[in-house]
Amino acid sequence: MAAIWDVLVEVYDLKESETDVGLIKLESCLTEKTKTTHLLFAYITLCYIPLIVIGNLVILGSTYTYKKLHNTRNTLLCSVAVSDLIMGFFTIPMYATAYLEPERIRDSGKHICLLWFFSIQIAAGPSLSSLLLISADRFIAVFMPIQYDTIMSKRNCKVFIAIVWIYNISVGVLPFLGVNTYDYEEDDACKRCNYYRTLPWAYVVVASFGHIGVNIAVSFILNVIVFYKLWRMQSKVLKEIQDSAESSGTPAPWSLEKVKQLMETFHTIKVSFCLCSL
Repeated sequence: MAAIWDVLVEVYDLKESETDVGLIKLESCLTEKTKTTHLLFAYITLCYIPLIVIGNLVILGSTYTYKKLHNTRNTLLCSVAVSDLIMGFFTIPMYATAYLEPERIRDSGKHICLLWFFSIQIAAGPSLSSLLLISADRFIAVFMPIQYDTIMSKRNCKVFIAIVWIYNISVGVLPFLGVNTYDYEEDDACKRCNYYRTLPWAYVVVASFGHIGVNIAVSFILNVIVFYKLWRMQSKVLKEIQDSAESSGTPAPWSLEKVKQLMETFHTIKVSFCLCSL
C-alpha cells in the first residue's frame, strides 16, 4: 500500500516541501480501537475488488457483445458498471490505503488529500445518478408507456448519461480549483485532512447530503411507487383469472394464494434492496 502513495506523490509531484508549508511530522491522532476498525474495514473492502471488477466487466462485455442487449435500460446499467469499475480500481484502493496508513495522507500534502475525496465523488456520484435514471426509466415505462419511446429514446438516454458524468466530474474537481479550506498550519492530523473540515460546509451539503442523498431518496420513492403499482396490477389480473375460472367451473391451473405469496416475496426483496441502498 505504501507504494501506491509513493507513485501518486512522484507522478503528480504533490509532496509539499518543508520550505513551502513547514510540515511537521505528526503522530497519529487515532486511538488503537479506531485503528483496528480501520484495518478491518480496509481488508474487507479490498476483498470486494475482484468481485466488483469481474462482475462489472461481465456486464459491459455482455452488453457490448449481444445486440439484443442494446437497449435503454442496459445502456443506463453500463453507466453504473463504469462507475463501479472506477470504485474498484481507484476509490477502494485509495480509501484502503488511507485507512491502512493514515499518516501518509497527512504528510503527502493538500492535493493527495483532495484526490482522496475526489475518488469517492467520481465513483459514487455517477453510480447513484445512473441508478436514479434507471428508476425513472421504470417509472416512465409503467406510468407513461405511450410516451416512453419518445422520452427514453437512445439519443435522450445518452444525453442524460452525459449530463450525469459531466455534473459529477465538475463537482469533483471544484476542490482542486480553490473550493477547499485546507489549512497547512493545522496541528491536529485528524483535522488537517477531514472531509467535513477540509471542504466548505456548503460544498459538503450540495455534494453529499444534497446530491447523493437526493439521488438515493428519489430512487427509493420511485421504486416503491413502481413496485406497488405492479403489485396492484398483478393482483387484479390474478383475481380476474381466478374469478373467471370459478365462474366457468374450471379450476385455475395454480393456487391464487400461492401466487400471491410469491409476488409478495418478490416485491419484499425489491423493497429491501431499496432500503439497503439507503
